[in-house]
Amino acid sequence: MPQPQLLMDAWRDFRAAVVPRNASPLQVEVVRQAFFGGALVLLKIVERLHFDDVTPAEREAVMRGVADEATAFIHEQFSDGRRES
Repeated sequence: MPQPQLLMDAWRDFRAAVVPRNASPLQVEVVRQAFFGGALVLLKIVERLHFDDVTPAEREAVMRGVADEATAFIHEQFSDGRRES
């Protein structure tokens, strides 16, 4: 049975939503590398929370913190309408 390509699907969605259509192939590749690198970092955080002696409340607090950081970054980046389409 073929494995779903969840990250590749997420990358396609992210690219369509965030990467300007007029981005060069090099720019697209750099953003793709950053996207997949970020996915690996998040996986490491989740692994650490799973295997370390962390309470469910601590786990939830860390994940909420990660979500809050990411959301704040996105708001900062797009709050002034700088994205070219």
